[in-house]
Amino acid sequence: MWNMLSTSYKAGDNIRFIATVQNTVKQFDAEFPKANVFAITPSCEISAGDHATVTAGFDIRWDGVTPWRGTGDISLPVYVSFSL
Repeated sequence: MWNMLSTSYKAGDNIRFIATVQNTVKQFDAEFPKANVFAITPSCEISAGDHATVTAGFDIRWDGVTPWRGTGDISLPVYVSFSL
């Protein structure tokens, strides 16, 4: 089961802030937190024009550990999107 909640705030004509919280339960009969993945992803989306967008943010993920009590993995994904 996968649950996700996302919200965004438009700070200007070409910038938007996004926050996403998600939880994945891989196996319902497993002991908590061994089969859970909890993630928080704050990001910023900048529109460079009508057909170009750059999104950068942190992906903070707790896989198989209780959030805020164990060590989480942090990555910095940067997405670039162009369309014609």
